Amino acid sequence: MTHPSRASLMQTGRGRAAAAPAPARPLKIDGLQIALFALLFVWVWRIQDRIPLIGAVQIPTIAALSACLLYFSSKDPRRQARGIKHPILTLVLVFAAVIVVSAPFAMYKAKAVNYLLFEHYKKMIIMLLLALSVRSIKDVERWAAVNVVAAVVYSVLTIKEYGYQVAEGGRLGGLGYYDTNDFAFILVLTIPQAVYFLRKGVPTRLRIIALGALGVIVFSLTKTGSRGGFLGFIAVGAFMLFRFTALPARTRISSIVALVLGLVVVGSDKYWEMMSSILNPKEDYNMTSDTGRMEIWKRGIGYMLENPILGVGPRNFSVAEGSGPRAKERMEMGIGTQDLAPHNSFVQVGAELGITGLVVFVLLLFRIFLALFRIEQAAPPTGRAPPEVAMAQALEASMVGFCVSGFFLTQADAWYLYALIGMVMGLVKVGGGGVRVASARPGRRAAPRLANQVA
Repeated sequence: MTHPSRASLMQTGRGRAAAAPAPARPLKIDGLQIALFALLFVWVWRIQDRIPLIGAVQIPTIAALSACLLYFSSKDPRRQARGIKHPILTLVLVFAAVIVVSAPFAMYKAKAVNYLLFEHYKKMIIMLLLALSVRSIKDVERWAAVNVVAAVVYSVLTIKEYGYQVAEGGRLGGLGYYDTNDFAFILVLTIPQAVYFLRKGVPTRLRIIALGALGVIVFSLTKTGSRGGFLGFIAVGAFMLFRFTALPARTRISSIVALVLGLVVVGSDKYWEMMSSILNPKEDYNMTSDTGRMEIWKRGIGYMLENPILGVGPRNFSVAEGSGPRAKERMEMGIGTQDLAPHNSFVQVGAELGITGLVVFVLLLFRIFLALFRIEQAAPPTGRAPPEVAMAQALEASMVGFCVSGFFLTQADAWYLYALIGMVMGLVKVGGGGVRVASARPGRRAAPRLANQVA
Protein backbone atom coordinates (compact mmCIF):
# COMPACT_ATOMS: atom_id res chain seq x y z
CA MET A 1 0.00 0.00 0.00
CA THR A 2 1.37 3.39 -0.91
CA HIS A 3 1.09 6.34 1.37
CA PRO A 4 0.50 9.86 0.17
CA SER A 5 3.50 12.10 0.32
CA ARG A 6 3.68 15.03 2.76
CA ALA A 7 3.35 17.44 -0.14
CA SER A 8 0.18 15.76 -1.40
CA LEU A 9 -1.32 15.78 2.08
CA MET A 10 -0.78 19.51 2.36
CA GLN A 11 -2.22 20.07 -1.10
CA THR A 12 -5.38 18.01 -0.46
CA GLY A 13 -5.81 19.27 3.08
CA ARG A 14 -6.07 15.69 4.47
CA GLY A 15 -2.85 15.95 6.48
CA ARG A 16 -2.25 18.00 9.59
CA ALA A 17 1.35 18.84 8.87
CA ALA A 18 1.86 22.55 8.22
CA ALA A 19 4.32 23.80 5.70
CA ALA A 20 7.47 25.17 7.28
CA PRO A 21 7.87 28.83 6.42
CA ALA A 22 10.59 29.47 3.92
CA PRO A 23 13.60 31.16 5.49
CA ALA A 24 13.50 34.89 4.92
CA ARG A 25 16.26 36.19 2.75
CA PRO A 26 18.20 39.09 4.28
CA LEU A 27 17.08 42.46 3.05
CA LYS A 28 19.84 44.08 1.08
CA ILE A 29 20.75 47.72 1.36
CA ASP A 30 19.45 49.50 -1.72
CA GLY A 31 20.00 52.90 -3.33
CA LEU A 32 17.28 54.61 -1.30
CA GLN A 33 18.84 53.55 1.96
CA ILE A 34 22.30 54.63 0.85
CA ALA A 35 20.89 58.09 0.05
CA LEU A 36 19.21 58.17 3.46
CA PHE A 37 22.44 57.10 5.15
CA ALA A 38 24.04 60.17 3.56
CA LEU A 39 21.14 62.39 4.65
CA LEU A 40 21.47 61.29 8.27
CA PHE A 41 25.17 62.10 8.15
CA VAL A 42 24.75 65.57 6.65
CA TRP A 43 21.34 66.77 7.85
CA VAL A 44 21.22 65.28 11.35
CA TRP A 45 24.90 64.87 12.23
CA ARG A 46 26.36 67.75 10.20
CA ILE A 47 29.47 65.82 9.17
CA GLN A 48 30.15 68.59 6.62
CA ASP A 49 31.16 70.79 9.58
CA ARG A 50 34.07 68.43 10.08
CA ILE A 51 34.69 67.72 6.38
CA PRO A 52 33.92 70.94 4.46
CA LEU A 53 34.44 69.23 1.11
CA ILE A 54 31.13 67.39 1.65
CA GLY A 55 29.27 70.68 1.67
CA ALA A 56 31.37 72.17 -1.11
CA VAL A 57 30.39 69.45 -3.59
CA GLN A 58 26.71 69.72 -2.55
CA ILE A 59 26.43 66.23 -1.09
CA PRO A 60 23.45 67.27 1.10
CA THR A 61 21.49 68.46 -1.95
CA ILE A 62 22.49 65.44 -4.05
CA ALA A 63 21.55 63.01 -1.26
CA ALA A 64 18.17 64.70 -0.70
CA LEU A 65 17.21 64.72 -4.38
CA SER A 66 18.43 61.15 -4.84
CA ALA A 67 16.43 59.91 -1.84
CA CYS A 68 13.23 61.55 -3.09
CA LEU A 69 13.65 60.29 -6.66
CA LEU A 70 14.51 56.76 -5.54
CA TYR A 71 11.50 56.63 -3.23
CA PHE A 72 8.99 57.81 -5.84
CA SER A 73 10.44 55.42 -8.40
CA SER A 74 10.25 52.47 -6.00
CA LYS A 75 7.55 49.88 -6.65
CA ASP A 76 8.10 47.97 -3.41
CA PRO A 77 4.63 47.51 -1.81
CA ARG A 78 6.24 47.57 1.64
CA ARG A 79 7.06 51.23 1.07
CA GLN A 80 3.61 52.50 0.26
CA ALA A 81 2.38 55.56 2.13
CA ARG A 82 -0.53 53.73 3.72
CA GLY A 83 1.98 51.71 5.73
CA ILE A 84 2.63 54.65 8.08
CA LYS A 85 -0.98 55.72 8.68
CA HIS A 86 -1.01 56.17 12.42
CA PRO A 87 -1.96 58.83 15.00
CA ILE A 88 1.74 59.74 15.25
CA LEU A 89 1.74 60.83 11.61
CA THR A 90 -1.54 62.69 12.07
CA LEU A 91 -0.16 64.64 15.03
CA VAL A 92 3.10 65.42 13.21
CA LEU A 93 1.08 66.86 10.32
CA VAL A 94 -1.15 68.84 12.67
CA PHE A 95 1.93 70.20 14.42
CA ALA A 96 3.40 71.20 11.05
CA ALA A 97 0.12 72.90 10.17
CA VAL A 98 0.28 74.95 13.38
CA ILE A 99 3.79 76.07 12.45
CA VAL A 100 2.66 77.06 8.95
CA VAL A 101 -0.37 78.99 10.23
CA SER A 102 1.65 80.71 12.95
CA ALA A 103 4.40 81.96 10.62
CA PRO A 104 2.43 84.81 8.93
CA PHE A 105 1.49 86.21 12.37
CA ALA A 106 5.02 86.01 13.82
CA MET A 107 6.67 89.02 15.43
CA TYR A 108 9.41 88.85 12.79
CA LYS A 109 7.72 87.23 9.82
CA ALA A 110 10.84 86.89 7.67
CA LYS A 111 12.56 84.71 10.27
CA ALA A 112 9.54 82.43 10.61
CA VAL A 113 9.08 82.10 6.86
CA ASN A 114 12.78 81.43 6.31
CA TYR A 115 12.57 78.60 8.85
CA LEU A 116 9.68 77.07 6.89
CA LEU A 117 11.26 77.50 3.46
CA PHE A 118 14.81 76.45 4.26
CA GLU A 119 14.69 74.07 7.21
CA HIS A 120 11.40 72.69 8.49
CA TYR A 121 10.37 70.99 5.27
CA LYS A 122 13.70 69.16 5.19
CA LYS A 123 13.02 67.73 8.64
CA MET A 124 9.64 66.52 7.43
CA ILE A 125 11.27 64.93 4.39
CA ILE A 126 13.86 62.94 6.31
CA MET A 127 11.26 61.85 8.88
CA LEU A 128 8.84 60.59 6.23
CA LEU A 129 11.51 58.92 4.09
CA LEU A 130 13.00 57.11 7.06
CA ALA A 131 9.56 55.77 7.99
CA LEU A 132 8.44 54.93 4.45
CA SER A 133 11.67 53.17 3.49
CA VAL A 134 11.41 50.59 6.30
CA ARG A 135 10.64 47.07 5.07
CA SER A 136 11.48 45.10 8.23
CA ILE A 137 13.12 45.52 11.62
CA LYS A 138 16.45 45.12 9.85
CA ASP A 139 16.00 48.52 8.24
CA VAL A 140 15.28 50.20 11.58
CA GLU A 141 18.42 48.56 12.96
CA ARG A 142 20.36 50.15 10.10
CA TRP A 143 19.14 53.62 11.01
CA ALA A 144 20.23 53.03 14.61
CA ALA A 145 23.61 51.77 13.41
CA VAL A 146 24.08 54.87 11.24
CA ASN A 147 23.42 57.10 14.26
CA VAL A 148 25.99 55.21 16.32
CA VAL A 149 28.60 55.33 13.54
CA ALA A 150 27.91 59.02 12.89
CA ALA A 151 28.34 59.83 16.60
CA VAL A 152 31.74 58.14 16.57
CA VAL A 153 32.83 59.75 13.29
CA TYR A 154 31.78 63.24 14.40
CA SER A 155 33.56 62.78 17.73
CA VAL A 156 36.77 61.39 16.22
CA LEU A 157 36.94 64.10 13.56
CA THR A 158 36.46 66.74 16.24
CA ILE A 159 39.31 65.23 18.25
CA LYS A 160 41.50 65.20 15.17
CA GLU A 161 40.72 68.77 14.16
CA TYR A 162 40.55 70.53 17.51
CA GLY A 163 42.17 68.14 19.93
CA TYR A 164 39.10 68.69 22.09
CA GLN A 165 39.91 72.26 23.00
CA VAL A 166 38.13 73.05 26.23
CA ALA A 167 37.52 76.70 27.01
CA GLU A 168 37.94 78.28 30.43
CA GLY A 169 34.34 77.45 31.21
CA GLY A 170 35.13 73.74 30.87
CA ARG A 171 33.19 73.30 27.64
CA LEU A 172 34.24 71.89 24.30
CA GLY A 173 34.72 74.44 21.52
CA GLY A 174 34.89 74.50 17.74
CA LEU A 175 31.81 72.41 16.96
CA GLY A 176 30.31 74.54 14.19
CA TYR A 177 26.54 74.16 13.70
CA TYR A 178 26.01 72.46 17.07
CA ASP A 179 26.96 74.06 20.34
CA THR A 180 28.14 71.93 23.25
CA ASN A 181 24.63 71.44 24.64
CA ASP A 182 23.33 70.34 21.24
CA PHE A 183 26.19 67.87 20.88
CA ALA A 184 25.59 66.42 24.34
CA PHE A 185 21.91 66.11 23.51
CA ILE A 186 22.42 64.00 20.37
CA LEU A 187 25.05 61.86 22.10
CA VAL A 188 22.66 61.05 24.95
CA LEU A 189 19.90 60.07 22.50
CA THR A 190 22.31 57.77 20.67
CA ILE A 191 23.45 55.80 23.73
CA PRO A 192 20.37 53.48 23.87
CA GLN A 193 20.74 52.70 20.16
CA ALA A 194 24.32 51.58 20.77
CA VAL A 195 23.24 49.48 23.76
CA TYR A 196 20.66 47.79 21.50
CA PHE A 197 23.54 46.04 19.72
CA LEU A 198 24.81 44.47 22.95
CA ARG A 199 21.96 41.98 23.17
CA LYS A 200 22.25 38.25 22.58
CA GLY A 201 22.01 37.16 18.97
CA VAL A 202 24.01 40.10 17.66
CA PRO A 203 27.31 39.01 16.06
CA THR A 204 30.27 39.33 18.42
CA ARG A 205 32.11 41.79 16.17
CA LEU A 206 29.12 44.14 16.23
CA ARG A 207 28.87 43.92 20.00
CA ILE A 208 32.53 44.84 20.31
CA ILE A 209 32.06 47.77 17.93
CA ALA A 210 29.04 48.93 19.97
CA LEU A 211 31.09 48.81 23.17
CA GLY A 212 33.84 50.85 21.56
CA ALA A 213 31.29 53.35 20.27
CA LEU A 214 29.84 53.75 23.77
CA GLY A 215 33.32 54.52 25.08
CA VAL A 216 33.81 57.27 22.49
CA ILE A 217 30.33 58.69 23.16
CA VAL A 218 30.85 58.86 26.93
CA PHE A 219 34.28 60.46 26.49
CA SER A 220 32.79 63.07 24.17
CA LEU A 221 29.91 63.70 26.56
CA THR A 222 32.29 64.67 29.37
CA LYS A 223 34.04 67.17 27.09
CA THR A 224 30.79 69.03 26.37
CA GLY A 225 30.37 70.08 29.99
CA SER A 226 26.61 70.07 29.46
CA ARG A 227 24.54 69.72 32.60
CA GLY A 228 21.40 69.13 30.55
CA GLY A 229 23.23 66.34 28.76
CA PHE A 230 24.37 64.90 32.10
CA LEU A 231 20.81 64.85 33.46
CA GLY A 232 19.65 63.20 30.24
CA PHE A 233 22.41 60.60 30.64
CA ILE A 234 21.22 59.81 34.18
CA ALA A 235 17.59 59.48 33.01
CA VAL A 236 18.51 57.26 30.07
CA GLY A 237 20.70 55.10 32.29
CA ALA A 238 17.94 54.67 34.87
CA PHE A 239 15.41 53.79 32.17
CA MET A 240 17.69 51.19 30.62
CA LEU A 241 18.47 49.69 34.02
CA PHE A 242 14.85 49.16 35.00
CA ARG A 243 12.92 49.09 31.70
CA PHE A 244 15.25 47.78 29.01
CA THR A 245 14.06 44.24 29.75
CA ALA A 246 14.96 42.98 26.27
CA LEU A 247 18.47 42.74 27.69
CA PRO A 248 19.19 40.30 30.53
CA ALA A 249 19.50 41.95 33.94
CA ARG A 250 23.19 41.05 34.10
CA THR A 251 23.85 42.77 30.78
CA ARG A 252 21.85 45.85 31.79
CA ILE A 253 23.64 46.23 35.10
CA SER A 254 27.11 45.66 33.65
CA SER A 255 26.42 48.11 30.80
CA ILE A 256 25.22 50.87 33.11
CA VAL A 257 28.08 50.30 35.55
CA ALA A 258 30.57 50.46 32.68
CA LEU A 259 29.02 53.69 31.35
CA VAL A 260 29.05 55.34 34.79
CA LEU A 261 32.61 54.23 35.49
CA GLY A 262 33.65 55.52 32.11
CA LEU A 263 32.09 58.88 32.92
CA VAL A 264 33.88 58.99 36.27
CA VAL A 265 37.26 58.01 34.81
CA VAL A 266 37.34 60.36 31.82
CA GLY A 267 35.51 63.28 33.44
CA SER A 268 37.91 66.03 34.49
CA ASP A 269 37.84 67.82 37.84
CA LYS A 270 36.35 70.82 36.05
CA TYR A 271 33.60 68.63 34.59
CA TRP A 272 32.58 67.25 37.96
CA GLU A 273 32.74 70.70 39.50
CA MET A 274 30.23 71.86 36.89
CA MET A 275 27.99 68.82 37.41
CA SER A 276 28.07 69.22 41.20
CA SER A 277 26.52 72.68 40.79
CA ILE A 278 23.25 70.86 40.01
CA LEU A 279 23.07 69.99 43.71
CA ASN A 280 23.07 73.70 44.67
CA PRO A 281 20.42 75.16 42.35
CA LYS A 282 19.71 78.19 44.55
CA GLU A 283 23.28 79.42 44.08
CA ASP A 284 23.30 78.83 40.32
CA TYR A 285 22.98 81.74 37.89
CA ASN A 286 20.01 79.92 36.28
CA MET A 287 18.05 80.64 39.46
CA THR A 288 19.40 84.08 40.33
CA SER A 289 20.15 85.89 37.08
CA ASP A 290 17.80 87.78 34.78
CA THR A 291 19.35 85.78 31.93
CA GLY A 292 19.14 82.44 33.76
CA ARG A 293 16.79 79.65 32.81
CA MET A 294 14.21 80.29 35.51
CA GLU A 295 13.56 83.90 34.49
CA ILE A 296 13.64 83.00 30.80
CA TRP A 297 11.07 80.26 31.37
CA LYS A 298 8.81 82.68 33.25
CA ARG A 299 9.00 85.15 30.40
CA GLY A 300 8.40 82.34 27.89
CA ILE A 301 5.23 81.30 29.71
CA GLY A 302 4.21 84.93 29.63
CA TYR A 303 4.66 85.05 25.83
CA MET A 304 2.45 81.97 25.56
CA LEU A 305 -0.31 83.43 27.73
CA GLU A 306 -0.22 86.71 25.80
CA ASN A 307 -0.46 84.83 22.50
CA PRO A 308 -2.33 81.62 23.42
CA ILE A 309 -3.51 80.62 19.95
CA LEU A 310 -0.44 80.92 17.70
CA GLY A 311 2.35 82.22 19.94
CA VAL A 312 5.01 84.72 18.86
CA GLY A 313 5.85 82.66 15.77
CA PRO A 314 8.29 79.86 14.90
CA ARG A 315 11.90 80.72 15.71
CA ASN A 316 10.74 84.01 17.22
CA PHE A 317 11.44 83.42 20.91
CA SER A 318 14.74 85.30 20.68
CA VAL A 319 12.93 88.10 18.84
CA ALA A 320 10.48 88.43 21.73
CA GLU A 321 13.41 88.52 24.14
CA GLY A 322 15.19 91.21 22.14
CA SER A 323 12.23 93.48 21.45
CA GLY A 324 9.65 92.78 24.16
CA PRO A 325 8.87 94.65 27.39
CA ARG A 326 12.02 93.32 29.07
CA ALA A 327 14.17 94.67 26.25
CA LYS A 328 12.53 98.10 26.50
CA GLU A 329 13.14 98.20 30.25
CA ARG A 330 16.80 97.35 29.75
CA MET A 331 17.15 100.00 27.06
CA GLU A 332 15.64 102.64 29.37
CA MET A 333 18.18 101.62 32.00
CA GLY A 334 20.98 101.92 29.48
CA ILE A 335 21.58 98.15 29.41
CA GLY A 336 21.92 96.30 26.13
CA THR A 337 19.40 93.70 25.04
CA GLN A 338 20.06 90.00 24.49
CA ASP A 339 18.31 87.67 22.05
CA LEU A 340 18.10 84.68 24.39
CA ALA A 341 16.98 81.15 23.59
CA PRO A 342 14.23 79.52 25.72
CA HIS A 343 16.48 76.69 27.01
CA ASN A 344 13.43 74.47 27.37
CA SER A 345 11.77 72.60 24.51
CA PHE A 346 8.30 72.84 26.05
CA VAL A 347 8.61 76.56 26.79
CA GLN A 348 9.93 76.95 23.26
CA VAL A 349 6.84 75.37 21.73
CA GLY A 350 4.41 77.15 24.05
CA ALA A 351 5.92 80.57 23.47
CA GLU A 352 6.41 80.23 19.72
CA LEU A 353 3.25 78.29 18.83
CA GLY A 354 0.94 79.09 21.72
CA ILE A 355 -1.09 76.72 23.86
CA THR A 356 -2.36 75.14 20.62
CA GLY A 357 1.11 74.05 19.56
CA LEU A 358 2.07 72.91 23.06
CA VAL A 359 -0.99 70.65 23.38
CA VAL A 360 -0.30 69.05 19.99
CA PHE A 361 3.40 68.60 20.85
CA VAL A 362 2.67 66.90 24.19
CA LEU A 363 0.05 64.65 22.54
CA LEU A 364 2.62 63.70 19.89
CA LEU A 365 5.15 62.65 22.52
CA PHE A 366 2.45 60.71 24.37
CA ARG A 367 1.42 58.81 21.22
CA ILE A 368 5.05 57.95 20.49
CA PHE A 369 5.52 56.42 23.93
CA LEU A 370 2.14 54.66 23.68
CA ALA A 371 2.97 53.11 20.29
CA LEU A 372 6.35 51.85 21.54
CA PHE A 373 4.73 50.46 24.69
CA ARG A 374 2.16 48.58 22.60
CA ILE A 375 4.93 46.93 20.60
CA GLU A 376 6.36 45.67 23.89
CA GLN A 377 2.97 44.38 25.00
CA ALA A 378 2.44 42.53 21.72
CA ALA A 379 5.50 40.35 22.29
CA PRO A 380 5.27 36.76 23.58
CA PRO A 381 5.41 36.68 27.40
CA THR A 382 8.23 34.14 27.52
CA GLY A 383 11.49 33.54 25.76
CA ARG A 384 13.98 35.98 24.34
CA ALA A 385 12.47 39.33 23.39
CA PRO A 386 12.12 39.80 19.61
CA PRO A 387 14.29 42.51 18.05
CA GLU A 388 11.16 44.65 17.56
CA VAL A 389 10.70 44.79 21.33
CA ALA A 390 14.38 45.53 21.97
CA MET A 391 14.29 48.35 19.42
CA ALA A 392 11.06 49.72 20.90
CA GLN A 393 12.71 49.92 24.31
CA ALA A 394 15.85 51.51 22.84
CA LEU A 395 13.76 54.19 21.13
CA GLU A 396 11.77 54.69 24.33
CA ALA A 397 15.06 55.35 26.12
CA SER A 398 16.06 57.83 23.42
CA MET A 399 12.72 59.61 23.82
CA VAL A 400 13.22 59.71 27.61
CA GLY A 401 16.58 61.35 26.89
CA PHE A 402 14.80 63.88 24.69
CA CYS A 403 12.21 64.73 27.33
CA VAL A 404 14.78 65.17 30.12
CA SER A 405 17.63 66.84 28.22
CA GLY A 406 15.11 68.75 26.13
CA PHE A 407 13.59 70.19 29.30
CA PHE A 408 16.80 72.18 29.77
CA LEU A 409 17.70 72.74 26.11
CA THR A 410 16.08 74.28 23.03
CA GLN A 411 15.43 71.09 21.06
CA ALA A 412 11.73 71.03 20.11
CA ASP A 413 12.67 71.37 16.44
CA ALA A 414 15.84 69.27 16.60
CA TRP A 415 16.84 67.36 13.48
CA TYR A 416 17.45 64.32 15.65
CA LEU A 417 13.91 64.42 17.02
CA TYR A 418 12.43 64.24 13.52
CA ALA A 419 14.78 61.38 12.63
CA LEU A 420 13.68 59.55 15.79
CA ILE A 421 10.02 60.03 14.90
CA GLY A 422 10.73 58.55 11.47
CA MET A 423 12.39 55.54 13.09
CA VAL A 424 9.45 55.10 15.47
CA MET A 425 6.91 55.21 12.63
CA GLY A 426 8.99 52.70 10.67
CA LEU A 427 9.14 50.39 13.66
CA VAL A 428 5.40 50.72 14.24
CA LYS A 429 4.84 49.74 10.62
CA VAL A 430 6.74 46.44 10.98
CA GLY A 431 6.21 45.80 14.67
CA GLY A 432 2.55 46.53 15.39
CA GLY A 433 2.23 49.32 17.90
CA GLY A 434 -1.50 49.80 17.49
CA VAL A 435 -1.72 49.66 13.70
CA ARG A 436 -4.83 47.94 12.30
CA VAL A 437 -4.10 44.34 11.36
CA ALA A 438 -6.17 41.61 9.80
CA SER A 439 -8.84 40.18 12.07
CA ALA A 440 -10.49 36.76 12.02
CA ARG A 441 -13.90 38.46 12.07
CA PRO A 442 -14.67 41.19 9.59
CA GLY A 443 -15.40 44.57 11.08
CA ARG A 444 -13.45 43.94 14.28
CA ARG A 445 -10.13 45.41 15.22
CA ALA A 446 -7.50 42.88 16.10
CA ALA A 447 -5.30 43.35 19.12
CA PRO A 448 -1.90 44.81 18.35
CA ARG A 449 0.64 42.13 17.47
CA LEU A 450 4.11 41.93 16.05
CA ALA A 451 4.00 41.97 12.29
CA ASN A 452 5.79 39.25 10.39
CA GLN A 453 9.06 40.24 8.86
CA VAL A 454 8.76 40.29 5.09
CA ALA A 455 11.69 39.20 3.01
